[in-house]
Amino acid sequence: MNRRQSLKLFSALGAGIFLPKGYRENRALSDMQPLHFVALGYGGARILSDFIKLGAKGNFCVINDEMPEDLIRYREVGFIPFHTRVDRYEIKEFLVSDSRVILPQEVADFFKNGERYVLLTELGGLTGTVLLHGIMQANYPLPFKTFTTLPFQFEGSLKFAIAHQFHQHYKYNQNICFVDNHSLMKTLGNIRINKAFQVIHEKLFAAFNASGFALT
Repeated sequence: MNRRQSLKLFSALGAGIFLPKGYRENRALSDMQPLHFVALGYGGARILSDFIKLGAKGNFCVINDEMPEDLIRYREVGFIPFHTRVDRYEIKEFLVSDSRVILPQEVADFFKNGERYVLLTELGGLTGTVLLHGIMQANYPLPFKTFTTLPFQFEGSLKFAIAHQFHQHYKYNQNICFVDNHSLMKTLGNIRINKAFQVIHEKLFAAFNASGFALT
């Protein structure tokens, strides 16, 4: 299998995995299956941080090359290390091909049948985009929803192109909610970028609540 046919993603040793004691025993509601909020990449971790502040209930986990500093203080947030040896140019090419992402075993094992997953990421970034693409390809037989963003144009033409390539591929997937940062920014007026991200994450959290996924 050549490079164009398969993209191998390399993760750290399993010893680096941290899931808090009783991780899978937590419940959004006591009589329901576990609800996992899973941040993919650094951008997803930023969204997760705001979701926690906004009152999200369930299990929390970050899949990334390192644990972001603003989430380290939350002892209940699990961490699965993930490293990729591809660059953004390879990802852009990969998204338009029929190649498949091979997820590391510790990532694949995390997604257990019968439990519910809320995937969070910012498209265009290296880790989050490829992880989400791989999870979509794996077609796990489990209930999940994805809440993600398309980047601002000022974040770079390559990141913008990668994100919109992903959007074109998955825009009809009813399990993915896209928020277009660039379009939304036009309606927010003249506000600071940090405030804009906060508003965007609030929109995502409102979309999650409106989906009724926590109650299914």
